[in-house]
Amino acid sequence: GHYLDALKRYRVRYLYGYSSALDALAQHALATGRDDIRLAVAYSNAEPFYEAWRQRVERAFGCATVDTYSASEQTFACYEYHRTLYVSPDVGVLETVRPDGSQAEPDELGEVCGTGLLNRSFVLIRYRQGDRAALAPRTERGPGPFAMPILRRLEGRCNDVLITPDGRAVGRLDPSFKGGMHIREAQFVVRQPDLLEVRVVPSAGYRDDVDGAAIRRQVRARVGPSMTVQVRCVEAIARTSNGKIRFVVRECDDE
Repeated sequence: GHYLDALKRYRVRYLYGYSSALDALAQHALATGRDDIRLAVAYSNAEPFYEAWRQRVERAFGCATVDTYSASEQTFACYEYHRTLYVSPDVGVLETVRPDGSQAEPDELGEVCGTGLLNRSFVLIRYRQGDRAALAPRTERGPGPFAMPILRRLEGRCNDVLITPDGRAVGRLDPSFKGGMHIREAQFVVRQPDLLEVRVVPSAGYRDDVDGAAIRRQVRARVGPSMTVQVRCVEAIARTSNGKIRFVVRECDDE
């Protein structure tokens, strides 16, 4: 509530922060009926801007949402325009590589590595970021005179990719929560190699036979029959030491 009061008092128009924090702020505004704060735009930082989070922020503050993707080491930066991420070439060179270090093909998922152009004190060349992404072919460029490279897919951190018992790598599990489900936050926890627990923080109206069943059905469609999927309601999702939400957590050493 104090944050919302401050936004109004200082007439804030542009908001920049962790996606999960922006969503938490939006949820509080919606839950308390605060419709007196209107922003121009809300920018994400440090976490993917999942669609459910976007929709809540847009509804709560009547604003546009813009995703960003960058490295604190200043090796690259990407900014969204019309739901597409563009690589800013004046910040650094972004490449995607295979595990052996060879260049990934266009539209092939690889590990993100960046070469910064701004930090002259500590130069990082092809610095691996631990994220998985795919670049569009060089023939596809952004609109306007800058023709910036397009970051086609961003799958999140390599350790946020779930490995199924049959050896498949599954990323982008967040679409499992589409469809107006009554949940605030969620996290995937690999309890055993073949047991996946989905921890959800329910919101008003949550029903296991409706929301829980939909989550189980949509997650199974992505991970396949080799994993048992369970849904467990919790009061909150733990944050990391730097305030982020780990989307996939492993409690076993077999993956």
